[in-house]
Amino acid sequence: MGVVEEEADEAQFWLELVLERSLVDEARTASLLDEARQLVAITVSSIRTARKVVRPIPHSAFRIPH
Repeated sequence: MGVVEEEADEAQFWLELVLERSLVDEARTASLLDEARQLVAITVSSIRTARKVVRPIPHSAFRIPH
């Protein structure tokens, strides 16, 4: 999930950069930037949720030393 966050955040960064430099039409890029922001928010929320939940793996074939 961390890689997904980093990649979405980087996409957002580049979209913002090209918009600031007026290299692309803002109307065409606005939806992509909005989607990148949403992906970052969803991913961050998922990471936070995953860190809160601690569940043992029942009947796992793998033995994890404690």
